[in-house]
Amino acid sequence: MMKKITTLVLALIATGAMSQTTYNVGDYGTPGYGFKQTVNINNLGLFDFAQTGTNHTWNYATLTQEDNALKEVLDPNSTDYHNVWIAACSFNTGNPVQCNTDWNALTDIARIELDSLATPLLTVYELTSLMELTGNDLIINIEGAKVKDTAGNIIPVTADFEDVDTALVFPLNYNNTHTSKGKWRVDLNPLGYDIILVVSYTRNYTVEGWGSLVTPYKLHNDVLKMRTQIDEIDSLYYNGFPFGQPRTVVQYTWFDPGYGMPVMEATGQKSGSTETMERLTYLDSTVIGINEDNLTQLSVFPNPTTEKLTVDFKESVEYTHAVIMDATGKVMLSNIKNIKSIDVTTLAKGSYFVGIYNNDKPVGFKQFSRQ
Repeated sequence: MMKKITTLVLALIATGAMSQTTYNVGDYGTPGYGFKQTVNINNLGLFDFAQTGTNHTWNYATLTQEDNALKEVLDPNSTDYHNVWIAACSFNTGNPVQCNTDWNALTDIARIELDSLATPLLTVYELTSLMELTGNDLIINIEGAKVKDTAGNIIPVTADFEDVDTALVFPLNYNNTHTSKGKWRVDLNPLGYDIILVVSYTRNYTVEGWGSLVTPYKLHNDVLKMRTQIDEIDSLYYNGFPFGQPRTVVQYTWFDPGYGMPVMEATGQKSGSTETMERLTYLDSTVIGINEDNLTQLSVFPNPTTEKLTVDFKESVEYTHAVIMDATGKVMLSNIKNIKSIDVTTLAKGSYFVGIYNNDKPVGFKQFSRQ
C-alpha cells in the first residue's frame, strides 16, 4: 500500500503544474452526509502541518492509525439540543410554536466538533455547532454542549450567539481571507449553579495553498489548504467573580471538492510563535478498536433484504445509534435509532455495511445486500 501511494505521488509530480481547485457551497455536505475518519493524538510533532504553497504535495503517507470516529453533517432536529433549545425558548416567551419556527430559521446543519473546554469547576464537551447555510455563508447561530460538573452531573445546554460567527464564506479559492467574531454564553443559574461561562473569539482564516494531499488511506489530487486562527477568551464567572482563560487555537484544513466535509484537519494551540498540534483527523475507511467478540454477537436479517433490515445482538453490547455505509465507507443513512426496523428502500441495489456505534466509537459492523 505504501509503495503504491509513493508511486502515485511521484507520477503526480512528474506531470507538472496542475490548476488550482475551487470548493463551492454545493460541495459542502447536507444532513445525512458522513464518512469514517481516523483520529490521531500522538506523535503529531513529527509532522509539519504548516508547510504550504501552490501546486504543493502534502505527503503524510507515514501517519499512523490510532482511533476512529464518525464525521457527520447532522440534522439539527435529530440532536439532543433541539428539545433543550425549544424548552428554554418556550419558558422565556410562552410560545412554543414560534420557538419552533425560529429554530428552523436558525438551523439547518449541525456538526459535532472534537473540542472541549476544561475549568476547575466544570468541563464543557461535545461542542455542537448548530448552523444555517444561507446563500454562500455558513453561519453558526447556536452552540450546543454537554456540561459536566465536579460531581459528575451532565447537563445538555444551548447558547444563542450574541456575535454571530460566519465560519465559512463560499466559494473557497486560493488566497481567500476572512475574519469573523463569535460570542456565546451559558448561564447555569437557572439550573442551580452560580456559574456563567462566556466564550468570545475572533476567527481569521486564509486559504494559503493548493495541490494534492496524501494520507495512509488515499491520494487526493485536488485540494485547498486553509489556515484558521481563533483568538479566544473563555471567561468563567463563579459567584460573580471572573476567571479568564485566553487561548489561541490553530487549525489546518484540507478541502477536496469530492467530499462534503474537510478530508483532513490538524488542530492545536499556539503559544508565542510555537504551534503544538493536539489532534489530527483524516478521511479513512479502516475500522480500528472494534471488540472482535462483538462481531460474532451481531447479526442482521433478512440478508439479502429489499425493504427492512433488523440488527440483533446480545444485551451486553451497548450502542447509541447505527449507520449504513457503502463499500467505500461513505455514510448512506445516519443516526439510526431503531435498529430493529431499518428502512433500506432508498438504497440502490448492492452491498453495504451496517455499523453500530456507542456515541462516536465503533462497536461492530456487518455486511448485507440490498436487492
